Amino acid sequence: MKLKFRAVLTLSMLGVAGLAAVPAILAEARRPWDELAQLVHTAEGVLASTMAQLPQADREAMTRFARAHLDTGEVDAAGFVELVTPGAVATPTTGKTTASSPWAAALAADPKAAEAFARSWRVLAAAREAAGRAGLNVDDIYLTLDDGIKPGFFQDHLAFVLGAQRADESPIAPGEGYNVTAIDGLFWRASYLPELGGQPGRFGQNPTRDPVLPRFETDEWGSWYSVWLSERVPGGYLALTMDIEASAVRTAMISAAQRSALLLAALVLLAALVARYISGRISRPVAALRDGALAVAAERYDHRVKVQGPLEVAQLIQEFNLMTGKLAERVNLLQTLEKMLSKELAAAAARDGLRLGGEEAECSVLFTDFANFSGTTESMRATEIVGTLNAYFSVLIPIIKRNGGFVDKYIGDAIVAFFGAPIPLADHADRAVRCAVELQRAVRTLNAERRAQGLPVFSMRVGVNSGEVVVGAIGCDEKLEYTSIGETTTLAQRMETACTVGEACIASGTRRALREPLPEGVTLDAEGPVRVKGYADEVLASRLWIDRAPDA
Repeated sequence: MKLKFRAVLTLSMLGVAGLAAVPAILAEARRPWDELAQLVHTAEGVLASTMAQLPQADREAMTRFARAHLDTGEVDAAGFVELVTPGAVATPTTGKTTASSPWAAALAADPKAAEAFARSWRVLAAAREAAGRAGLNVDDIYLTLDDGIKPGFFQDHLAFVLGAQRADESPIAPGEGYNVTAIDGLFWRASYLPELGGQPGRFGQNPTRDPVLPRFETDEWGSWYSVWLSERVPGGYLALTMDIEASAVRTAMISAAQRSALLLAALVLLAALVARYISGRISRPVAALRDGALAVAAERYDHRVKVQGPLEVAQLIQEFNLMTGKLAERVNLLQTLEKMLSKELAAAAARDGLRLGGEEAECSVLFTDFANFSGTTESMRATEIVGTLNAYFSVLIPIIKRNGGFVDKYIGDAIVAFFGAPIPLADHADRAVRCAVELQRAVRTLNAERRAQGLPVFSMRVGVNSGEVVVGAIGCDEKLEYTSIGETTTLAQRMETACTVGEACIASGTRRALREPLPEGVTLDAEGPVRVKGYADEVLASRLWIDRAPDA
């Protein structure tokens, strides 16, 4: 796709402005992302330290207890936390119970789990405080159990195991269901479930692009970003998760994006204005030059472009006008020459000039002559004779040119042409023979039309010879004629006089130079001796019989 100059210039201006401003824009936009990355890094350190402080036996005891108390309804989470906080756990040694909580009997029946919960709660509470000292605003640090996506509870839910919140906050209880489908939380499970491409033992976090900003869970208490560490436990997967309040980061990201967008919009506007001004200074004269080029293409060589624009462009316009002026002169010369010369020779003369004298060239020379021309025209007026000749020549000359021949001259009713100069032709003999055949066929067709109209007709002879000739502009500055001279030209004329009326005769030089098969319907006699005027000895020649058998 080709762009207009103004579009290219605008893009270039944007590129230059971008090189200067984009790094600063990116740095400004990147700052809140770096802050979030630092929060995640700190959280990962706290999570790793916390997971290391939870004994494997305690983790297995708690997950076993949670799996035994799966519940997607309302549970007495506050009562459970009261039981596992320091001094409230019912054990065989202390004998303490909290009768008001339905968890008392369950914990009393599983003292290992009860002690594991008590120890682990202290670890999580300490981790929560440590995270606060590290600069993290943490809502909770909690353990969840996931047995993988399977029919039943774990189809859409995770099970809470234990959290760090007190009974008077928003505590959680073992087995309490957490509906991850409702929050589109498949990304959470995908970090550690092998069936979703995950791998336990790694850190995970909310998506960093959803679709542009990171995935924040926003409620009336803030915007939360979660980081977790998973591990494999018997029968499932345990994840230690930290919810970080990141409203400031989210707000900074939105503000940075808005500022970047405004700055980019300002850069685009500025670039467009500057490009409009500069392109106006350049595109207008360029458009004028384009119009001038179209005028030249339409052969309006008198068109001139107004000189305008910056210095360099103005100079270009001046050179363009000078060029069109010289081109007009050359075209006028060429048109004049074409009236006297062939188009090829006229082009060569206009380009290189004509050299006086001559040069040797391999050519085929063709002569035509109307039989009994004087007898046919003796009763005709001069104007009728000229009109009749022109009627025939207007048919014959295009055939010669179409086959690559150069019309040398008219000698009364005869035409002299040669093939191979001024443009060299390797197949000059084939072209000359093909031209001779087409000339005779064209005369027969024209004669049939003229007979039907009651007009006089002519029959024609054609002679061809091939060999070395001297061609060139012969004469002086006052009168030049581009022609061929030499024995090859003389013998070509003799072939015409020796020819049968309505056919063609070729000398042995042409026969030897033929490369291609003869045109369809043409028969070539065997070569034989022919006596012609001006030659002491007989010369070898062959007759071409066109669309009829020899001597028919």
